[in-house]
Amino acid sequence: DMAAAKVLSVLAVSTDPRIWLLSPMNIAFGFGSAYMNGYFNAEIAVVEMGAGSLGALAAATAISAALSSKAYSIAGQKYGKGVPLAAGAGAMLLALCLGATECHGWGAWITTLYIFWGLGRGSYESVNKAILADQFASGDIDAAWACFSLQMYTASTICFFLGSANSSAMTAIVAASLAVPGYALCTRWHSSIKDPDEKARLLEAKHGPETSSSSC
Repeated sequence: DMAAAKVLSVLAVSTDPRIWLLSPMNIAFGFGSAYMNGYFNAEIAVVEMGAGSLGALAAATAISAALSSKAYSIAGQKYGKGVPLAAGAGAMLLALCLGATECHGWGAWITTLYIFWGLGRGSYESVNKAILADQFASGDIDAAWACFSLQMYTASTICFFLGSANSSAMTAIVAASLAVPGYALCTRWHSSIKDPDEKARLLEAKHGPETSSSSC
């Protein structure tokens, strides 16, 4: 059964340390998005700028994310993917830390927080996917991306159930601060296996010989 095979493939990839070393950005985005959409918009942005401003603030985030994703792609090619990942994680941290102050009296200046969040989102949606593709062979990429998505959606769901804005923001802040160290450890683990045949043997030992074919 194809569906069962895909589930087994995802479970196999979930045992790979790399998927968890790369998870902080997904967790940060999941908790942070739920915090921004579920709390900050309603309790802070509406008070500072009015309910009619939410569309413009969402547009500021989307435009910032779209423009920054292009810049991150160029920076990644020139300096390595760690640079745009760090920039995006830093932007997330700044947005969340500013949000934790509750921005009383900011008025229209609150738009800057949404721009910073868009810079973080741009990194999540671009360089994050590129890093995943670098780390996993083509046979594992679909299952790896499913794990990535599951991490983000699980974090977002947990945030809504927690019902605590402070806890959600703090969790997102901690996760974002771990994005670059996690990537560095993942890269070191990946590059420590110099021999491609040895790497294939290790992956086969971890996932089983049928993983590659079943995840396609």
